[in-house]
Amino acid sequence: MASYSYYRKIIVDNTKVGETDSGFAVLLNLTANGSGILADLRTVGNGGKIQNTDAAGGASGAYTVPADLTFRTTADPTQAGANLDFEIEFYDAATGALIVWVQSGVIVDTDADIYMVYGNADVTTSQENVAGTWDADFKGVWHLGEGSGTAYDSTSNNNHGTNVGSDDATGKIGKGREFIAANDDRIQYGDVLDVGSSDFTIEGWVYPDAGGVFVSKFWGVDGERSYNVQLGNYFTSSADGSSTLVVASNTGVSYGSWQRVAVVKSGTTLTWYLNGSPDGSGTVHATLKNNANYFCLGAQRKTDGTIGGEIDGILDEVRVSFVARSANYVTTCFNNQSSPSTFYSVGSEQEINYQVNEGAGNVDVANRGDLALVVIA
Repeated sequence: MASYSYYRKIIVDNTKVGETDSGFAVLLNLTANGSGILADLRTVGNGGKIQNTDAAGGASGAYTVPADLTFRTTADPTQAGANLDFEIEFYDAATGALIVWVQSGVIVDTDADIYMVYGNADVTTSQENVAGTWDADFKGVWHLGEGSGTAYDSTSNNNHGTNVGSDDATGKIGKGREFIAANDDRIQYGDVLDVGSSDFTIEGWVYPDAGGVFVSKFWGVDGERSYNVQLGNYFTSSADGSSTLVVASNTGVSYGSWQRVAVVKSGTTLTWYLNGSPDGSGTVHATLKNNANYFCLGAQRKTDGTIGGEIDGILDEVRVSFVARSANYVTTCFNNQSSPSTFYSVGSEQEINYQVNEGAGNVDVANRGDLALVVIA
């Protein structure tokens, strides 16, 4: 079997990183709007180095991705167990433009190297592990770049949503979904994601033109709420037998620009984050009411079909975790996603000069930079 032929080293800038948990996946936005298109990631038919594509990639399982592209902790082909899980959100075979999320594990206060390895004619199926890119505490990860129809969840929970009316739009990262309040636009998911007594983190990018709902599991026919994140900014919720609570952020989002919102519940404390920084906190119920209403993005939906709270604006990269993510996690996500090209640097293309000479004898490994030259004497 042929070996991979090329690699590029990607170095994460430790000054942009706080210690994070395993839920952190590094965004590599290698497009004209990120750190620059890499022409070598075009397919060979378009003058690049990618040998094969696979039409069964991405969260949908039906997206065309480069097959002979992988990510590792080393470019040394003799080192087993170095592969990293990753998910491709966008790929253009003609230009080499790529948006990919790479599960790095825990990043601490030293520069972290990721090796992008490619160019292997024998590899014809995607090397992604989409669900493995997101840890078990994620209950939904929606890139919102599919266009009309299903909004696919990248986690193993398969919390896929149905798009009702929202349109393609330029997102913060690739494509997003644009909602128009007057049309009752929304993405709805059925009766899923009841929080109960769990801690949680709700996060994503918003470009609001007017206030409205970011994420909701809301509007019971009895008037009680489960939870609702309103871009105003406030959070409302109920517990059984208890009235609605309102926890407001200090600043709130502004209209007409991209901002990253995160709401983190830990015990009875709810903390707002805006663009990676804390923006207020308050007290909520330890256990939130579960109800039979729809989980929705961009609006609220009752079991009786009533729609309310519709937003005017664009949503992108929405996530729900049933864990209280750390402040470092929230800040690092913002740093990475708001300015990918300053979060990491991409090295020049290097050839993997890996040779095996047939014959009897021992295997000698001589390190040469990031590679190992293996010779059988």
